[in-house]
Amino acid sequence: MTTGLAVMRAVVDTTILIRALIKPRGTVGHVLTRLAEGQYVIVKLVLPRIHAKYAIDAQTIETTVALLALRGELVHPTRTVKACRAKTIC
Repeated sequence: MTTGLAVMRAVVDTTILIRALIKPRGTVGHVLTRLAEGQYVIVKLVLPRIHAKYAIDAQTIETTVALLALRGELVHPTRTVKACRAKTIC
């Protein structure tokens, strides 16, 4: 937990979060540890170019993140599924 000091705000690429999850003792593993300890908060960006192209505003992003947390379910596959969208290469 924090000790009354200002909490750092950080922009973290999703690939870094996944790498930290996969290898907690790897070079970026400390990212999740420090997040859990409250040493910083992750900033969710609303980039102007994304907003202009797709009309996605900050409230939509917040709602989507909350929805994923509320309604998302972690599943553990019991078998491998081969799926391919491009029929020409399957």
